Amino acid sequence: MSPIHNSRRAFAIVLTIGALALLALSFACGGGDDKATTGATTAAATSPAASTSPKPQSFDIKMTEEAYEPNNFTVARGAQVTLNLTNAGTSIHNVRIAGEDDKYNTADDVVSDPDLITGGNTGTVKWTAPNKAGEYKYQCDIHPNLGGIITVQ
Repeated sequence: MSPIHNSRRAFAIVLTIGALALLALSFACGGGDDKATTGATTAAATSPAASTSPKPQSFDIKMTEEAYEPNNFTVARGAQVTLNLTNAGTSIHNVRIAGEDDKYNTADDVVSDPDLITGGNTGTVKWTAPNKAGEYKYQCDIHPNLGGIITVQ
């Protein structure tokens, strides 16, 4: 193996360990206010109703070396969102959604499962959209120039 490949692998391992530590911490410190719904359907953006829960939303994302396609989505506040990820390239990728603090690698982030998706494989991100409207960024931890925006209305 080349030194570059070894350093990338070491970086991926460190990221994995860090992500697992953050996940464990988020479970240890989490509240009991999760209002998850079951099932996911492919849907266009919906307007949130005052007295009902928004419909679950699902999107398919193709990951390549140059881009995530598509990379911008609009969802309803409070919606259960599933991103179905397919790595169509050869590089390892993942998806990390920055939480309401708009910063990566903090306790309110959500990371793909598995957290590292090798070429030809698939993964998912299950995320509950915040009740606060705005733009929420997501990116690949390994390739921060790859990512997009989820707009919550």
